[in-house]
Amino acid sequence: MASTSISVETGSVLLVRSQNRPYIDSLLSDHFPNQYAPQSGKSLIEVCQPSSCECSEFLHQKLMQCVLPKTFSGFHLNGYNTHCLLIDCGGRFYASKFGEFVRRHLQDEIPALKFEHNQYEVFLEEILSRVHIIRVFTDCELLLAFSYSREVIKQHPVSCLMISAMNAFTYLERLRYNSWKSLVSQHSILMGILLRLIADFQLLCIVIMRYSPDIHVLNDSLSTDTEMFHPNNSLGSEIRSDDWSKYVTHKIELIDCQHSFVSCIKHESSMKVIKDTRVS
Repeated sequence: MASTSISVETGSVLLVRSQNRPYIDSLLSDHFPNQYAPQSGKSLIEVCQPSSCECSEFLHQKLMQCVLPKTFSGFHLNGYNTHCLLIDCGGRFYASKFGEFVRRHLQDEIPALKFEHNQYEVFLEEILSRVHIIRVFTDCELLLAFSYSREVIKQHPVSCLMISAMNAFTYLERLRYNSWKSLVSQHSILMGILLRLIADFQLLCIVIMRYSPDIHVLNDSLSTDTEMFHPNNSLGSEIRSDDWSKYVTHKIELIDCQHSFVSCIKHESSMKVIKDTRVS
């Protein structure tokens, strides 16, 4: 990863940059009604996905919505015509699969008679150029990626920040930090940088977490540094301490690959269910 340097800019420049990008607060309208919609620059959305599910449809769909234009050659594509920054934790995102996903969508929406094959390729290349990817493979690299993201956003009109599999380094952290206090301090630094980034550039931030049925989560009731994890089998259980969960304003639990989900919003100190597609 390229090294970053400290840069100075005026408040007016920062304000203009944050305003000169499309707002995409309705990106998750299928999951949250208008009155509960996440707000760019203020909300932190957590998406919980079972690790047993290799489906990337949610990530691909939201990336595509961000970068597609609203219309093209008279056809409605219902996109936001903006740029998206993806921080790929663990390198599980494949641009080729995403490109094929977008290609199939374009072919479904635009009849072949109206769109020649080479036009698909040119248009697809333009669309893919709006997705900026930073791959990280350790928790330390993730921290650096948040800082480096500022340089990317200064050069491109990014409206959405997505972090895929942010909890990919849980067990690495478990080895690195042998006390609760050290781990909480690290998470506090991480969250402080992330929240400042979101606020400064008025970004809509979506964090995808992957969970295993036998996941070990941080024990919020610990009073000593001797034991750091305990078993919890519920879907979407927090694996981060309170310094993470207290900043989550919206939450989506993807139950399976068939578009079954539960969406919640922060209500006082707990999460309130807004929509449950499992309920008939």
